[in-house]
Amino acid sequence: MNYCHNNHEPKYQVIYKPAKGGTEYSVWLVCEMCMEKRCFNSPSDIESVEVLA
Repeated sequence: MNYCHNNHEPKYQVIYKPAKGGTEYSVWLVCEMCMEKRCFNSPSDIESVEVLA
């Protein structure tokens, strides 16, 4: 599991599509601030975004 930053509180789980020809999905836990800055938003690369409780 990857985190946007160790000191940030995760609010979203972002699952990215595998690299071309790959089969491994990349999962990130992202805080609200980083999500809003679109640091982790590349719409064509995102498989799904889930809001964490």
